[in-house]
Amino acid sequence: MRNRSENRHPGTLIILAAIFFAGLTPIAFAQSQETGNPANQNAGSQSQANGAPSGAPNVGAAIEAMKSSLELGVRVNAAHFLGELGPAAAPAVPTLIAALDDMHSPVRLESLIALERVGPAAREAVPALIAILKGRYAEFSYHQQMVERAIDALGGMGRDAIAAVPDLVRFLKSDDQSRSAAAGLALARILPRGSDILRDAVPVLVKTLKRKEQSIRGDATRALSLIGPPALPLLMEVIERQMDDPELARDAEIALEGMGADAAPAVPVLINALHAQDENVVLGAARALGIVGSAAQAAIPELRKILGHVNSTVRAHVASSLGDFGSVASTAVDDLLKATQDSDAQVRREAVEALGRIGPAANSAVPALIAALDDPAGEVAVNAALALRRIGPAAVPLLVPLINQNAKQRQIAVLILREFGGQAKPAVATLTKALDSDDTAFVRDVILTLARIGPPARSAAPALMNMLKDESNKLRGPAAYALANIGAKQSVPLLTKVLEKNHEDHRLQILAASGLIVLEPNDDSRFKAALPLLIEGLGDHWGATRHASATALRLIGPRAAPAIPRLAAALHDPQESLRVDYLWALAVIGSAAAPALPEIAGLMNRDEFPIRYAACYAAGSIGPSASTVIPVLLNNLESRDEFLQFISAWAFVQISPPANEVAARCIVPLIKGLKVSDPQARSEAALALARLGPAAREAIPDLRQIARDDDATVRQSVAQALVRIGE
Repeated sequence: MRNRSENRHPGTLIILAAIFFAGLTPIAFAQSQETGNPANQNAGSQSQANGAPSGAPNVGAAIEAMKSSLELGVRVNAAHFLGELGPAAAPAVPTLIAALDDMHSPVRLESLIALERVGPAAREAVPALIAILKGRYAEFSYHQQMVERAIDALGGMGRDAIAAVPDLVRFLKSDDQSRSAAAGLALARILPRGSDILRDAVPVLVKTLKRKEQSIRGDATRALSLIGPPALPLLMEVIERQMDDPELARDAEIALEGMGADAAPAVPVLINALHAQDENVVLGAARALGIVGSAAQAAIPELRKILGHVNSTVRAHVASSLGDFGSVASTAVDDLLKATQDSDAQVRREAVEALGRIGPAANSAVPALIAALDDPAGEVAVNAALALRRIGPAAVPLLVPLINQNAKQRQIAVLILREFGGQAKPAVATLTKALDSDDTAFVRDVILTLARIGPPARSAAPALMNMLKDESNKLRGPAAYALANIGAKQSVPLLTKVLEKNHEDHRLQILAASGLIVLEPNDDSRFKAALPLLIEGLGDHWGATRHASATALRLIGPRAAPAIPRLAAALHDPQESLRVDYLWALAVIGSAAAPALPEIAGLMNRDEFPIRYAACYAAGSIGPSASTVIPVLLNNLESRDEFLQFISAWAFVQISPPANEVAARCIVPLIKGLKVSDPQARSEAALALARLGPAAREAIPDLRQIARDDDATVRQSVAQALVRIGE
């Protein structure tokens, strides 16, 4: 099965997790969200009390601590902190190199770990690391640990550690299999696929897979995955002989998983392994086939058969693997539907999730998934809700009747409909009627769902305006928010009246101000009155107020510069989607947002890719004064995520003056950016290529292909690029 941490609950559906796991009723959870403190205003003082840096990452303070503190614990913690920052700690590299001579081994070892995490930006440490491999510090008892950490650090630097290859080959061939596996992994991270050295490393690494130590086998498995196709013949042989050593076969399957689609030639061997006697081998084969994806669709009939396996763990893994195939596994929908009735909750959970990952091709599963919302196992119900969201608008007609059911069912239905946005238009009439409910918390959620549906929900405007007119109504603020989101321009006079009246309810005024900016963005008459309220709104307890404020500030553009300090502080908001909103607002403000750069840089390494995209875009929008983040951008250019590569290349071009080195690193990702679905992204890619000028001649054929793009802005940007490049 997929790692459970991958099951991030998008948007409002995270509420479902709280409903089922925290023991809250839907209404109680909604109230807890209203009264919480998302701004985390006490976070700074608390982190200081714990001895950790508060606010944005403070590289300078950590460097000073490593240089001058006499306390061992302080120096170790500072090195660890720098490692946690990754590429953003590039300014600390000289200090980390110097710390390799610290009198205490914990500081040295932690500094080596930090250098690995800084990655390519720590390239100046390569000579010092090679010296460790050659025997420096050999007189110390912890020398072997330093060697292993130095090997790992060299691997983290990728191609910039090419000078270390001869020494790493020496360790690869050594009798110490721990060092051998680590050296193999480092070489796989440094050398290009297909190199003779990596081909020769395959037998050595397969041999180390037989060791009992998990760390050694883990390094060997990762190395074989990175080596890719040259490792396939030996790995396939190991799996074919799984009867001799099932554990070794399982590790070989894990290595194939890491190759993804490159492991396609191994599909027949993996299909045969589905019938192995050892259940772990069966599980590994099912997992690997799912990861290979569409190239392994010949395995789907066999996986469908095994979905009835006597072992519930096998059934669960097979269901998960079928989901990995996506729409290609549509033939398995009926089998997965049966699995939603399995006696084992783990199997039911994986079956409903798999149906969601198959997507719209599984729309026949909608009734069963709606029934699964009442599953006694909370995680099954949550995954059923997520699956309905993924399958798409086919679920809407069956969700609408639930709005009139019991409190739990209607709450879940409203939350799922909210995730569909404009596609939930068929539910608008029923949602509008639900505004008459006596349940204030439920009505608030209905209003937010209408707001998310947006312009297709304009028929709800009269009812929402009536709520806004009623000064005794507790939901006037949410009503104002929804009116702006659905584009109800007829509400402008009413919102103006609310804004101009001196209210004790600041939230209502904030939402009225943001609504007026959204509905009439070109009307400057309210700008001065609205801006202080919008800045105040960034610290409001209610997420919708913070979202509305950020949206309005983005529309105001560079004139929203007075909001920069508050936007920077708000980047610690616990809600991922709101941090993205704040980053977009800072990006639109542009170069004036430079004071927020430390906070922006702190988000450029986040696991959540939407935040990383937005942070890189914001840094690029700041321009040349954001040069301190270049190491992070260079690291991102090595990512497997192509959109992250593109947005990082775009930012690199905005920050750095055009040069051959910049062009060499950025042209390929920018060319890929010309092909993304978002017209704004295509336009930005073309303008970045234009900025590179003649150095981007390689991109001319691709620019010509979109010279007649459907979007006028893209066409203009392409024309400008072709002129600047000098076609």
